[in-house]
Amino acid sequence: MSENIHARGTFEIVSWEQAPLATSGPAEGLQLQRAEISRTFAGDFTGTSAAVLLMCQSDDENMGYVGSDHLTGTLDGRAGSFVVHHGGVVDEGTPRVVLGSIVPGSGRGELAGIRGDFVLTREDSGQHVFTLDYTLPESAGNP
Repeated sequence: MSENIHARGTFEIVSWEQAPLATSGPAEGLQLQRAEISRTFAGDFTGTSAAVLLMCQSDDENMGYVGSDHLTGTLDGRAGSFVVHHGGVVDEGTPRVVLGSIVPGSGRGELAGIRGDFVLTREDSGQHVFTLDYTLPESAGNP
């Protein structure tokens, strides 16, 4: 493996379809929600993603989610795809826990063998940002 590489950029949500899970409880109680999301990315990674999230939002300021994104595009000039699992908790409007990892073995094309951490955040300005700290095997074309 080569040294850790830091990538950064922005993303936009293209579509968001959300519905309560049928087994999540009565309508007046807390419900688990399922969302299917499409995103576009710009920056060190350019491309698209298809995601599925499971969420619980207790009010406008408190929520938690876990999700999986299948990203397809170009990362620092290398074409391919990979999957990330990510999640977070927002407490009183402030992110308290944000996590994300590339699923080992999910890399395809020139991104085969990719490993690392991937985090999606929203800045105070409202801009959506991603950070990716990753490694690729030397055979994938890493410098």
